[in-house]
Amino acid sequence: MTAFPLESSYPVPNPRRGQRAKYPFATMQPGHSFAVPIGNATLQQVRNRLQQSLTGLRRRGRVEGCFITKRDGDVVRCWRVR
Repeated sequence: MTAFPLESSYPVPNPRRGQRAKYPFATMQPGHSFAVPIGNATLQQVRNRLQQSLTGLRRRGRVEGCFITKRDGDVVRCWRVR
C-alpha cells in the first residue's frame, strides 16, 4: 500500500495566472505619479516595497523607465521620469 492514496473525488481548481500588480508601474508614462500611504510602516519600508515590486516587474520584462520616490507628508509619491 502506498503512503499517499490516490483520490479522484476532489474538483480541479481553476489555474491562477499570477497576481495583479499592486502598483501601476506598467501603465505609467513620464510625468505620471501615484501616492502610497505610509501608515504604520517606516519610510524605508514603503520605499523597499516599491523597489521590490519594480525589480520583479523589470525582471519579467513588464516595465521600463526610470522612477523616483519622495516623501510628501504622510505618503510616498512615486514618479516616472523617463
